[in-house]
Amino acid sequence: MKDKIIFKNMGFDAILCLNGEISHFEYIAENKGKIYCADGAANTLISNNIIPDYTIGDLDSVNVNEIKTRSNDIYIIEKPSQEKNDFEKVLDFLISEGKKNILIFGFQGGELEHTLNNWSVLKKFAKQLNIIILHNDRYAIPIHKSIEIELKANETISIIPQATCNIKTKGLKWELDNETLELGTREGARNITTSSTIKIDLNSGEYLLFIDSRYPYSF
Repeated sequence: MKDKIIFKNMGFDAILCLNGEISHFEYIAENKGKIYCADGAANTLISNNIIPDYTIGDLDSVNVNEIKTRSNDIYIIEKPSQEKNDFEKVLDFLISEGKKNILIFGFQGGELEHTLNNWSVLKKFAKQLNIIILHNDRYAIPIHKSIEIELKANETISIIPQATCNIKTKGLKWELDNETLELGTREGARNITTSSTIKIDLNSGEYLLFIDSRYPYSF
């Protein structure tokens, strides 16, 4: 049975900013959910006149004194353990707060290993949270079920296995018929939709789905 994904009416209950390349500051400022920062991301937001609600991490990259001078309403939570990176620490905290629909900014940027580590953390939490990454007006969404999704015709769509998946598609220019995608072997980047309704049967594995942004909507 497919999960039907419709970007309508559902918003995000938390905005998470990581210490990477953050853009769309107007989106962040206008959101109705609380803003959570992983360590040094707070510096970037504050320099763009956005005050986060929470700053969480080992605090090795954030200017705590600057934060405190800007607002007394920011919760600064130090988690010094080096067993988890700051991204994972914030996700743990969001789960404890009962948050479910998370929009992430600043996922990539900085040192390459940080970005790759973020991909690993994303995979770890993909089944616990509804996570969407927004970068350059594109959504990246972890998928681990068969889905039917409403998109636009002639939209660019990419299906990147994590690390492998077997899928069947309907509504794409280059259809996949119970075929296997695997990192290092074959990916599904830069396909084109031919219909407004796309069906992707997931026989095994999981993948990242890349589509155009639907902000401010989640699903």
